[in-house]
Amino acid sequence: MRYKITTLKNTSLHHYTLWANSKEDALSKARQRDQITPLHIEAKPIFSLAPSHQDIYIALKQFHIMLLANLPLQQCITSIAQNTSNKKLSCIFENISNSLENGLSLYESFMPYENIFGKLTLVMIEFGSKSGKLCECLELLLEELHSQEIAKKEIKKVLFYP
Repeated sequence: MRYKITTLKNTSLHHYTLWANSKEDALSKARQRDQITPLHIEAKPIFSLAPSHQDIYIALKQFHIMLLANLPLQQCITSIAQNTSNKKLSCIFENISNSLENGLSLYESFMPYENIFGKLTLVMIEFGSKSGKLCECLELLLEELHSQEIAKKEIKKVLFYP
């Protein structure tokens, strides 16, 4: 598998990719190459397909349910990363979890993935985080995503009607 390595070189960030059998193998190869522990290692699949809207909806629904159960935010994100069947989405949530551990806000952690989740999701997460009503915002977001999906199906149905 390919791994994207981020390390410091002459006080600036340096990115490169390398092939390794596992994340631990990539870490040891990066340490040998640079003589320093890398800042970040990210698995890069060869074929990178975007997660489906259904996978994203299910992950956000799980996130909402776990927050309703009063689980800690970090634990919710980590659980989604570990239990998602879509590898790309799992990797995204793992990166979000790492960003949260490094002190970024939930909105800042989701921001690099705006093209995956959409602007509406980011706005609702930002508003929910700042207002302290993340569960309510996620519930509204899930309702909107569901109604958008129904509308898409209806449009396709009308377009393909003989």
